[in-house]
Amino acid sequence: MKSRSNVRFLALALLFVMLFTMVGCKPTESGVTDGTTPEEVTTVPVSYIDVLKDGKTEYKIIRAEKASSAVVSAVVALNNKVGETMDDGRFKMSDDFVGRNQELPETAKEIVVGVTTRKETAEIGAMMAEKDFGIFYKNERIFIYGETDDAVIKALEYFVEKYYVDGNIIIANNTADIVRFAYRFSSIKLNGENIANYRVVVPKNADLLTKYAAENFVNSLAIVCGERLAIVEDSESESECEILIGKTNRAASKAVESVSCPDGSYILCRSGKKYVSTGNGYMVGGGVAALITKHMTGTGDIDVTDVPEAAAPVAYTFDATAKNAILMIGDGMGVNHINATLAAGLEYFAPRQLPNIGFAVTRSASYPTVTDSAASATALSSGYKTINKYLGMNRLGKSQQNVRELAHSVGAKTAVITTDVITGATPGGFLVHVNNRNSTAEIQSQIDKLISEGKIDYCQGSVDDKLTSVVADALYGMADGDSRFFAMFEAAYIDKRAHSNDLAQVRKMVTRYNDVASYVIEFALFHPDTALVITADHETGGIEYNEKTGAYYFTSGDHTHDDVPVHAIGGGTEKFKGVTVDNTDIAKFLASIFGATSFGE
Repeated sequence: MKSRSNVRFLALALLFVMLFTMVGCKPTESGVTDGTTPEEVTTVPVSYIDVLKDGKTEYKIIRAEKASSAVVSAVVALNNKVGETMDDGRFKMSDDFVGRNQELPETAKEIVVGVTTRKETAEIGAMMAEKDFGIFYKNERIFIYGETDDAVIKALEYFVEKYYVDGNIIIANNTADIVRFAYRFSSIKLNGENIANYRVVVPKNADLLTKYAAENFVNSLAIVCGERLAIVEDSESESECEILIGKTNRAASKAVESVSCPDGSYILCRSGKKYVSTGNGYMVGGGVAALITKHMTGTGDIDVTDVPEAAAPVAYTFDATAKNAILMIGDGMGVNHINATLAAGLEYFAPRQLPNIGFAVTRSASYPTVTDSAASATALSSGYKTINKYLGMNRLGKSQQNVRELAHSVGAKTAVITTDVITGATPGGFLVHVNNRNSTAEIQSQIDKLISEGKIDYCQGSVDDKLTSVVADALYGMADGDSRFFAMFEAAYIDKRAHSNDLAQVRKMVTRYNDVASYVIEFALFHPDTALVITADHETGGIEYNEKTGAYYFTSGDHTHDDVPVHAIGGGTEKFKGVTVDNTDIAKFLASIFGATSFGE
């Protein structure tokens, strides 16, 4: 397998051949130089483009349609900075959406930010490592390019610093200005073999946890060294250098199947140039997580030589004290929502494999009326019981700090992502302070201000069935570097379908939630300084089980007082094991991770 670094080198060489004036030898038909007198080959002469002329411009800014709030804030900051010298104060901006029957013009006066639909971004990306960034000029377009959010933001800052001169943007028509990232590891070898020569192998039709263990391994490796390995199924032909995850058909995997591996432990071993990672349930990813977090030490050029040849279980350990926190909320999800989905054929509900499982009380200050999502979200975010419909306020109508705000105040990156609209009650509990969840305009105004002021890094609603991919992008965007992070992810449609007593759709929504939960659980293994809590804000529908008929059925079309499950892993989450806590206790625990010794009521 050709390493990505070699591909980048060749692409970069090609780019410079295309962009710059040069002298070369006349080729024969076979492509081999014939030794005759060199002929001069001249490209388009270098010229400079004044983007702003007399305070005006024909350029507009284009960003990715699904750009994170952090990138959007950085683009707005660029626009505000440059707009100081423009007559109308700002560039026109739009996203890169292209309709089904539309075609993009070959050339266009655009400042293109990040990875977009513009064809040139693919050409640029071929020569860039994961965290590299750069400025390019092609087809009248200026590209401010980076693959990760952090790289894009750095590229925007670099662009202003270098190309915004005396109130004008000046750029050459041959610009290919690449800033290479200094990765923690400049190269990684496994017993002398370059890791770029490896690929990751999973069983054909791998289960979710195995699939996401592989994806998290690849993502984590790319962050530390810039190499992104291919993931293939074991039905593909065998190659010499493979990292095997789960029960593959390779001989090296089969050789460890008889080794007993207790819950909470993993096996990581090697056989020649085959590396095996396996374990029960979510611990299938424990071995490859340990390969990065425990075996890849130091900086610069490293050679990992301490992976044992003998297969033996190793107990996985999280850091005793977490520094990051993830809260997942399955809106309306009670115990029987899960049971009913398992009974209909779901292979497993991944959070039930976690070591720390208990329950939470959901009653609001409006008791005996059942809680609504606004009051429960406020309890989970601020540690205060409040009246139904209040968001971010205690029962007296006083605004209270939420854990996302606390995390931001100590320098952590933050995210709120939901399948609901972003102004919905559950995300609202982590974003705003209003006395009525239906004050949509005010809620949106407060959210817009958070984004424009750069006080939240990822803020996105209505992600629906794309939740896992959006969550993955946010997690690796926040985990990249030394920053701490807090995230709240909500699956809202379990509640909505339970309100309508649609059991088939409830099962579908729980299945989707299990997908994203599986991803995040595996992510946590690669970040042992992270605590993960998976719970619900309340139960909806009063689902019960009829032992005589073997059927699940609804007893309500609304919320109930039922306690909801809490599933947790990571430093400090032992406090939830086998006990029933108040939902405000979850907020207090999360806040303690970010230094609060007194939080909530």
